[in-house]
Amino acid sequence: MEKAEIVFIAKVLFGFILIAGMAVLAYLKRARIVKVLQSLRQRLTSRPSPTAVVSQRNTLNRAARWLWQRKSVVLSALLFVAIWLSLPSVWAIAASIGVMVIYGAMFWLAWNRLAPQNKFFTFVNEGTAKVVVRGGKVIKVLLQLSGYTLDKNGYIVKGDEWYLFGGLRWVGFYPLDDIYIYKFQWTGVDHDGTIRPHDAETLDYVLVKRDTYYFAEDGLEDSEQFPVKVGVLLTMRVVNPYKALFAIQNWLETIINRFKPMVRDKVAGKAYRDLIREKGSMGGDLFNDSQALRDEFAKQYGINVEAVEVHSIDPMSEDQRKATLRKWTAERDAEAMAIDANARADLLKKLADATANLTTNGAVVMAVQALLPQLRDVIVAWRGGGLSAEDIVDKVIQTLAAKQGGQGSQGQSQS
Repeated sequence: MEKAEIVFIAKVLFGFILIAGMAVLAYLKRARIVKVLQSLRQRLTSRPSPTAVVSQRNTLNRAARWLWQRKSVVLSALLFVAIWLSLPSVWAIAASIGVMVIYGAMFWLAWNRLAPQNKFFTFVNEGTAKVVVRGGKVIKVLLQLSGYTLDKNGYIVKGDEWYLFGGLRWVGFYPLDDIYIYKFQWTGVDHDGTIRPHDAETLDYVLVKRDTYYFAEDGLEDSEQFPVKVGVLLTMRVVNPYKALFAIQNWLETIINRFKPMVRDKVAGKAYRDLIREKGSMGGDLFNDSQALRDEFAKQYGINVEAVEVHSIDPMSEDQRKATLRKWTAERDAEAMAIDANARADLLKKLADATANLTTNGAVVMAVQALLPQLRDVIVAWRGGGLSAEDIVDKVIQTLAAKQGGQGSQGQSQS
């Protein structure tokens, strides 16, 4: 086989590989290509309506955006084809091999060295977004969330974005273009429900998938001035990475501080026992009452609050709880003693008035009144059994009446 034939076969194979690659790309984007062809056929065969014109314009805009996002790949391919066609056969093969080696080395360097350091390239993990800045100014947001894209206002909306190398993205020319980094502190919840605080960490991404954050408000008092600590879970999602980072100093701290007064008002309106009983519905009440706040968060900060749940309602910290509980218990005991003393005095007065009507015999009345102090222990025992003051009075009167009736019958028999 002569050299010319070998060169011809190599060119044919290379052309076949190139055509196969284009076919694969066409297959991956077949739905979009079919839509474009259908739009063109409709435009040629009929007069389009205003709605169809807008749809076609949007399709062309999406196609232009798709090409612009892959401009580096397209320009590299065109440059490679131009060089390959302009060179003689042998040099074309050598150039093809050289370009493949160069591209392979560049890819290895980008994947293993540059992207992990956010230099020229970066990795954007699923469910996150990264912000590219140039001299402190935001120039673009890199989103990686399946089935979603960014609209012109920076909001995450349903859409399709496809990248040849997945999460590997082009940042720009370092150090002119760099990834924005910031410090973020939060308290999250593990899969098993464990509350896990995270100290301030330096992050180069924004979490755009749904996550649950925890905060606790202590020093609260219920309607009976009993000190409690309430833990709340907020399920939130970033819907605009730019606003979450730059429209507010710290979006999580701001949202928590706006929710705390609502929690304080809820606790102050009910007793501790009622709060424990209604714990499950308290989160739903907070969610419904915060509609205006949630709309403000979404519009101004780019954060959607999707659920509110009360995690715990407990007394305060151990030392504070013991000191305050002693004071609270002493106050309740003092109130109970005052109530009990008043009840005893009222009970004895009612008992004295009732026994005075049992007989006109002054000696019997005096005897009964003399026995009243001795009946106190018995009355207290009856009260411990759950009898009310009225029941105790009736019981004592019935006992004394029975005794008086017995004494009257004995007097008649002696006469």
